[in-house]
Order: sequence, then structure tokens, then C-alpha cells
Amino acid sequence: MKTIVLVTFIALLTFYSCNSNHKDKQENSTSEITVDSIIKKNNDSNDNFVDSQDVLYVKPNTLVFFSLSNKEFKQFIHRTGKQSEWDFELIYKRFKKQAKNTKEALKNEKVHSIYTFSPKIAFITEKDDTLFFDRKENDLFLGQIFFNGKDTLDIEEGLMKKDSLIDRIKNYFSLKEEINIKQTVIHSVYQKVIKKDTIVKLIPDTVKTP
Repeated sequence: MKTIVLVTFIALLTFYSCNSNHKDKQENSTSEITVDSIIKKNNDSNDNFVDSQDVLYVKPNTLVFFSLSNKEFKQFIHRTGKQSEWDFELIYKRFKKQAKNTKEALKNEKVHSIYTFSPKIAFITEKDDTLFFDRKENDLFLGQIFFNGKDTLDIEEGLMKKDSLIDRIKNYFSLKEEINIKQTVIHSVYQKVIKKDTIVKLIPDTVKTP
């Protein structure tokens, strides 16, 4: 009987000891979450075109395209009125398309590109300092942020022309290779397409002059 009790006691002791060690390992693994691990997680998810985290962590040599989310854009249009809707929608669509084309053009380069809706962006410098950017505080609609890991951010508000964007990327990040960003073509729902059979050709002699 004493032997059975002793074996049972040892088994229980081993069980609680294993559970305790497993719990300690879980706590240690949780406490080891660092800025580096957060950046890695974000960069892994950057394979998707759009990042929409509350706070985006960015590593050096990154070009960030930031803009309002679709929901924010609709609210913005509602406030500004229908008169400006066409202009803003065209810019908004061109910007998103250009961001996508730029990301594709930089696939084989040392520069990483991302398009984000995140209102707050944390840039981690080469010295492990953090530079914070808040789109809402700066009241910006959309724009580009060039970050090479130094202690400053190069922010360009608005939609850049393709040639200007290419020149800025090459000069800022010191790229020697040529960058081929596709031309942005956007068809707006407000544009009317004129059908060929509705166009009437006039003979020059029949055209009345004032």
C-alpha cells in the first residue's frame, strides 16, 4: 500500500513540475516580443499590396505610399461635396495605381515599397531610434515618405509625376539601375466614351466660317 501511495505522489509531482515548466516557457516566449519581431511580422505581411494596421513599423530603405482608407475617402467626399468628387476620386485612384506599379518596379531592388492606410507610422532608424509620423495630425490626404534609415524623413505630399518619382527614388536611395514604373492609366466612371459612329465628318467646303 505504501508503494502505491509513493508512486502516485511521484507521478503527481512530475505532472505539476512539467506544467510549471511549460507555463514558464510560454511566459518567456511572450516577453521576448521585440520591435524587431514586430517589424519582421509587418514585412512578411507586406507581400500583400495594402497594409492597414493601426501602427505600421517600417525598416530602413523603404518607400511608403500613404493615403486615406476607402471609408475615410467616402467621408471626405461627403464633407467636401459632389463638386470636387470627380477630381479627388481621379487623384485617389491614380495614386493607388502608381503605388502598385512602383512596388512591382522595385521587386528586384534594395528598396522596399508599401502602400498603407495606417494613420500612424513608426520608422526604425539604423541607430534603433524611432521616428513617428501621424497622417491625421498632419492633416494629409495622401503622399509618399522616403526613408533611408537616417534621422529624418523625406515627405512628399500629393500625387507625384511618374518621372519625378523615378528621379527621387534613384537619387534618394542611390540606385544605379534604371527603374521602369508603368504609366498609370485610370478610367473614371465620370468619363464619357464617344462612339465612332456618332461622329459626323464634314467636308471642309461645307464648314461655315463666321
